[in-house]
Amino acid sequence: MDNSFNKILNEKYYLLQDIAKKYNYDEELLIMITYIYISFYYYYGNSCDSPIYDLFNRVKIISDYGNVGDISLKNGFGPLPNDCVAVTIFDPNFKVFDDESLKQKPQTIIVGSHVNDVLTTPILRLEMLAHEIRHALMGYYNTNKLLDKDTYYMRSGLKETYYSRNNRSKEQITTLIIGEIFDEITNTYLTESLVNKIMSFANYNIDNNRLKAYLNTLKTDQSDGRYKSIGYTSEVKLLYPLLLNKKFINLVNSHQFDGNISIIKELIEKNTDLCDYLSFCQLLDDIYSCNKRYPSEVQNNNIDFIQKHINNIGKVKSIIFDINKNMMDEKR
Repeated sequence: MDNSFNKILNEKYYLLQDIAKKYNYDEELLIMITYIYISFYYYYGNSCDSPIYDLFNRVKIISDYGNVGDISLKNGFGPLPNDCVAVTIFDPNFKVFDDESLKQKPQTIIVGSHVNDVLTTPILRLEMLAHEIRHALMGYYNTNKLLDKDTYYMRSGLKETYYSRNNRSKEQITTLIIGEIFDEITNTYLTESLVNKIMSFANYNIDNNRLKAYLNTLKTDQSDGRYKSIGYTSEVKLLYPLLLNKKFINLVNSHQFDGNISIIKELIEKNTDLCDYLSFCQLLDDIYSCNKRYPSEVQNNNIDFIQKHINNIGKVKSIIFDINKNMMDEKR
């Protein structure tokens, strides 16, 4: 088994060296994307081999010392918040309205070494990079297309973006985003699984000393030895009963990748009468937004805000309970 693993690991490591040279990646970044490549390969098999290689070839990763916001400014992308370790820069290509054969503009992933001027751990940088790469890979199929002459559609995982052009004024573009926080929650949870998979590679007798040494830098304070993601913590906890439902999470994992997300929408709507898919996504978006505001609103004693937020959380809990119950009843 060690020989088989080493064969795949070394194959991907040497394969990615040309890309690392093309983009001037340092050794640490080369090793990180090698392990991320392998983790996807183990989850999706040969079906992800060409897409993930193509993604690494097309999407440049800027890994630098400092906060993400400072790195973004340094590279001409404009201001960004410093409270993240990695971010994906994406600009829609509106020329597609005139020529639907055009592809989306290349994405750029920025990875920083600090958050709010505090040095991050190697495992956090790995998680955040894997998180952004998973976002990009989950938008590989069934995306970037014209639905009609005035509607440009983008999909990344469960996040769908509709850019609509005004018939009279072609320069006016309105944007509708569906499923953003639902996608972030599932992506965070599934990225955690990828990181733990990478940590488990330390159980192999790796013959490449550089690749072996990197795994030794990945540490967690969790008593069970598993890594826990730090992003979207409250929202992930809220959806835990659904995320732990293997049928649900396996469907999400596979169909975020192949683009058949209508199956996930149908699964939710089939198993609850409490809301439709769009309302469920909107509730999650509202809860995320209000979670950020909650401390200041409590301090200001905004009772209406607090009550509405608590009610929304209760609604989501009821919906999740209903979905799980009906999925279990279906099995019987």
